Amino acid sequence: MKVEEIAPWVCQQFSLKKQILSESGKDRRLSKVRAIAAWLVLDSGGLTLAELSKWVKRGPSTLSTSAKDLERQAQTDIHLAQLINKIREELYEIPLSKAF
Repeated sequence: MKVEEIAPWVCQQFSLKKQILSESGKDRRLSKVRAIAAWLVLDSGGLTLAELSKWVKRGPSTLSTSAKDLERQAQTDIHLAQLINKIREELYEIPLSKAF
């Protein structure tokens, strides 16, 4: 999985155009989508927030803080936790034809 795949995929899940993630402004919905993308990048284990920062035009430290905040919120918000887990499972789903 590559960052170039994660950012557009997350946008698709929320019916957003990938270019919107890099727009300026403080739209909470977009901030949450960027945080989810950042969390997925960190969760991947092999990707970096520096790579994602090029796509969303936010600094790696901002993305890291957002991902950590999202993770903390998910500890007390069951709906958010379910959403994150669903997105994660769908993103990393391996088709059976490729698994064997």
